[in-house]
Amino acid sequence: MRSLPNDDLDFLKENPFLFIGIGCVFLVLFIAGMIIALATNGSFWTTGWAIIPGGVLLAFGITQYLQKQNYYKITLAVLKNYEGKTVPLSQVAKELNFENEMRLFRKILLELRGSGKLVCQIDKGMITIQMVHSEAPKVAPQPIFVAPSTDQATSASNTVYCPFCGVKNLETAIFCKNCGQAFQ
Repeated sequence: MRSLPNDDLDFLKENPFLFIGIGCVFLVLFIAGMIIALATNGSFWTTGWAIIPGGVLLAFGITQYLQKQNYYKITLAVLKNYEGKTVPLSQVAKELNFENEMRLFRKILLELRGSGKLVCQIDKGMITIQMVHSEAPKVAPQPIFVAPSTDQATSASNTVYCPFCGVKNLETAIFCKNCGQAFQ
């Protein structure tokens, strides 16, 4: 990840949908102009120019969105290594090559916390990472259980909590009954 020359570029990284929206407006102008030009035997180039800024803004917005999602994935992967620990925020930022972009790094952490993918506390330059949630599969497979004996099914001591979603499962379950993640 490269260093940003100034804070103005943070705005670009944080608002990809603004550029996608503006690009779409230009492309709609282009399509409307094409329809009008075809209907009136007019010139294509009266509104044909709109495809250039529209395409550039749309491509830029999509690129920024994908880059932002990549930042999130990389940040979650690194934070998973520090789960249950308290470490200096600067240490994690340095590992992620964010040491020159602390404002953006803090914003990413807050967005991950707000989305529920990260449970942490940030205080006085330290970060305590309590839990990093991994992505749940879109379609969870049905849980597969080893047939428990009747006394095991009723015993509360034979239950475990899923490390991915926190739902109580039988100790003999192979997959979580809520999120479908495999137990190891």
